[in-house]
Amino acid sequence: MEDETSTPRIPRESAGPAEPSLPASSFDLAALQRDLRIATRNGRYALVTAVAAAVISAGISAWASTSVKSTEMNRQEHFAAAQAVRKDRREVYVEYVASVMDLAGQLTLISASLSAHPPDRATIAAGLNKLPEPIQSHLRAEAAVRIVGSEMGPFLARRDRALTALMSEPGSSLAVVKSHLEHHSGALTDDDEWRRVATAGITAIEKFLKDTSIDEIAERARADLGSG
Repeated sequence: MEDETSTPRIPRESAGPAEPSLPASSFDLAALQRDLRIATRNGRYALVTAVAAAVISAGISAWASTSVKSTEMNRQEHFAAAQAVRKDRREVYVEYVASVMDLAGQLTLISASLSAHPPDRATIAAGLNKLPEPIQSHLRAEAAVRIVGSEMGPFLARRDRALTALMSEPGSSLAVVKSHLEHHSGALTDDDEWRRVATAGITAIEKFLKDTSIDEIAERARADLGSG
């Protein structure tokens, strides 16, 4: 017989059915939104939009692949996801090619100023001072291509090496021109030394433009987009 003075037993509440576990997300939406806010302040809106779409579509594609394997997604949905990735690739490739052309245009202007006789120090310096902007835009566009492009790593690595050589290769790059300007604060003299400096800069630009034509990326883009 139980002691009526003992502490009454409190029935233990049922924990209820366990909550179903959520499928692992292929991307962190909150983190993506945070990164987009930062990127929107620091970069061009068009590229931010393209990169966001690319990241989201990459998540859709990964999820679609898993769902198809588990028979949870029909062929129509899979096709829609593939089309989304294709659209984002198109936008990113267009942005990348535009950045290549912008960079090539600025380098062509610098090359023309280096070819002028007599040399105009102000024009050359202005061209070099404007160069970082198209370079940064090009590198941001390149980052987007790395997200959505297929087999683009080796190609982009070669371009990065070519860009580094253009800017800083000892004795044969735009660094030669920059160094000369820094050591000659007045008007430039069209003498043998300047012609050597100008030739080094022009040659570096011509080599970069020759080694980094858009033909290869056009071929890769056609393959990724299924248009060639």
